[in-house]
Amino acid sequence: ILTSLVTVGFSYLFTNLLFGSIDETAGLIWFFVILFVSFIGAFLSSFFVTKSRLVTKKTSTSLISYLLYTFFIGIFLASFVLFIEDPTILGITLLTTSILVLSMGIIAYLSKGKGLFMVAGVISILVFGIAALYLLTFFLFPLFIVISASSMLWIFFIVECILFASILIYTAIDFFMIKKEIEARNNITNSDCLYFSLVIYSDFVRIFTQLLRLLIILFSAKGRDK
Repeated sequence: ILTSLVTVGFSYLFTNLLFGSIDETAGLIWFFVILFVSFIGAFLSSFFVTKSRLVTKKTSTSLISYLLYTFFIGIFLASFVLFIEDPTILGITLLTTSILVLSMGIIAYLSKGKGLFMVAGVISILVFGIAALYLLTFFLFPLFIVISASSMLWIFFIVECILFASILIYTAIDFFMIKKEIEARNNITNSDCLYFSLVIYSDFVRIFTQLLRLLIILFSAKGRDK
């Protein structure tokens, strides 16, 4: 709820900064400054959630850090929502993300971790291949091969799909590791629960943003084909 409220609020703020009456250059600078601060804030708050769990074990510190993390993530998501004109896309993305995260949890529980790490290894190899593909796309292909804008979008779409698959697999692994740790320990503290929540919440955000990127690329490619 906090993330949603922050996302809506800062999307209006970003709209005024970038497209309002304020000077365009100054608005763009403020936009990136706010995003930079949100990245630093999210990193530090997640660090304190982990530190509180392992060192201080104070629930209050974990809770405050967790709420700050959701606040800063809301600012980050506002930079995505800002450029989405059709709210239906956001609704579809949010619903699909919820279903996917739930599915990864079920897969992790039923598989008991079998095969997940092997698939993760294959995905990791593909990620290195993706990095090479990006280099080829940006630096080598333009020198030897003429690629249309539509074809380039489809290349990006395939690459993003591979990245999306890797995020899903690692989400399932996170579920499995949390389950394994809970079963191995006799006492789970509130700080532990907040940390586990932070992990799954971060996975949810990664899936949401990646899926949103996929839909944007897909709609852009279809629009160019027409």
